[in-house]
Amino acid sequence: MEEKNMAEPTNTSLLPHIGLRNLKTAIAASLCALIYELIDRNPTFACIGAIFGMGADMENSKLHGGNRLFGTVIGGFLGMILFRFYLVFYPDGGNHPALMIFLFIGVIILILLSQYFWVGAVQPGGVVLCIILFNTPTDTYISYALNRMPGYRGGRGDGAGDQLAFSPGTSGSVAYRV
Repeated sequence: MEEKNMAEPTNTSLLPHIGLRNLKTAIAASLCALIYELIDRNPTFACIGAIFGMGADMENSKLHGGNRLFGTVIGGFLGMILFRFYLVFYPDGGNHPALMIFLFIGVIILILLSQYFWVGAVQPGGVVLCIILFNTPTDTYISYALNRMPGYRGGRGDGAGDQLAFSPGTSGSVAYRV
């Protein structure tokens, strides 16, 4: 029996196509935008979470969603703490070279915390950490970090929910019942 290389495309056509996974991703992002619009919140990061959280199957979606969820929480809290310490020394919050030291310390702590809580949290946590340290005004860094956490969680849940609902072969799925 010949093994199939999973890296090779199964579609021999040179034309792009829209498959069920593409539709699920679009549905997840659109539902996030709708829900966030209904509660009068900006849907940007929830939609990003839904798109990044979507995997080839439910297990893969849980993994990607967990990476985003734990990374956002760890990076958000770590960024708030480190930026607060930075403000003690530089109350104006400008981009002083000392901020690189806080980033260095933050990345080390982020890696250690991720090893303890969720290994895949390093990359998304690092993104949130960098945004807080380098791009968030001093008067909004706490609200920024806290507002990102439910956004990623919402998007991850929406993406995983669509994955479950529309996955062929699962008894709860729409595709299975149709």
